[in-house]
Amino acid sequence: KQTDLHETHPQIFDKTYLTVNIDHHPTNTEFADLNIIVPDAASSCEIIVELADILGWKMNSDIATCLLTGVYTDTGGLLHSNTTAKVYRTVARLLRAGAKQQTIVTAIFRTAKLSTLKLWGRVLEKITLTQEGGAISALTQGDFRATGAHYSELTGAIDYVNAVPGMRFSLILSERDGIVKGSLRTLREDVDVAKMASKFSGGGHRKAAGFSVPGTLQPEVRWKVVEPSTDPIPSSDLPPSAS
Repeated sequence: KQTDLHETHPQIFDKTYLTVNIDHHPTNTEFADLNIIVPDAASSCEIIVELADILGWKMNSDIATCLLTGVYTDTGGLLHSNTTAKVYRTVARLLRAGAKQQTIVTAIFRTAKLSTLKLWGRVLEKITLTQEGGAISALTQGDFRATGAHYSELTGAIDYVNAVPGMRFSLILSERDGIVKGSLRTLREDVDVAKMASKFSGGGHRKAAGFSVPGTLQPEVRWKVVEPSTDPIPSSDLPPSAS
């Protein structure tokens, strides 16, 4: 669902062709004729590299660069906890095949459009902390219009929301054409965000997942009255009229 291929290329799923499904998400529904699901892999590109070596496929510099891009993005530049020894071996294999590492690093991690920075600024400005230990931010279609950013430019912002110390999970909600998409992350071992996403027919991994539901976002502000000796903190106990 995250690729939107079921909407942009529905013919792929109409059973006219033999379909092959290569994935590393444990929540994969195995929709194809041939399903190659490896939940322990850090990315689907890692699986493809292994298949290429088993089947003897030739790999040139362009192919290796594309596959290394997939490995880098799914591991956060080799920073996420899914970066295993096998991932490093895969990276070495792709570098030997001519993957252009610095081209990838520059394009993904060291280049950002002005519209992207403005959009991420709105994400950070809107972060709220919940009593359940969540760091949550939300973007409306108006935010995308005001910043001139495309929906794809939201990618990566969730990692900054997830950096808030002491939080159990982070969530970014984004509104687009009658659909609200959610991106979930966690750094904790005792939190399964894939399970959280599954409640909204989404999926992913224990530490990174997503979902989409029909609807729009509506802001809500609530307050509570506290003792004079303590600092007033926004809460969900009372409506604004009670203060």
